[in-house]
Amino acid sequence: TAGKNAFLTGTYCVLVPFISYLASGERLTRYNVGAAFMCLAGIGLVALDSFSMNFGDLLTLGGAVFFALQIAAAAKFGRDMDVNVLTFWMFLGVGALSTEPLPAPGDFTPQIVGVLAFLTLGCTCVGLFMQNIGLAHVPSSTGSLLLSLESPFGVLFSVLLGGEQLTARLVAG
Repeated sequence: TAGKNAFLTGTYCVLVPFISYLASGERLTRYNVGAAFMCLAGIGLVALDSFSMNFGDLLTLGGAVFFALQIAAAAKFGRDMDVNVLTFWMFLGVGALSTEPLPAPGDFTPQIVGVLAFLTLGCTCVGLFMQNIGLAHVPSSTGSLLLSLESPFGVLFSVLLGGEQLTARLVAG
């Protein structure tokens, strides 16, 4: 479900402090570790149904690992590097690794061009740029906790707009 995916994606929040510690020696505090385990407990409440995982769940967790690596890298290199340059290389990497096939030339309507422009510029380029500016000014573990608000909002919108059932377990998570 959309809510389960949102919370599984949020596992990057647990990984970032440890990756940052290994990659750049960023200090782990008891608050980082405590918040990471609280996040993990919430993810477990929402995502684990009888401790079963499917292929989509594993793909989402793999994406969370790469997102954690990206956050740790942005926090480490964003302090010493021009954020514009960092964002350019990330944007180029996203473009090069995107594997969605392009629509046929006849399918490019103004609506599709507008959607592609919004996703490319608004969601990817501007989103990465603003994230990189923020990560350059806070510890990566703090940044990942702030970014993890995506998970509860993902669940909220999956309930409000996607018709997902709101359960006590979902609320507790």
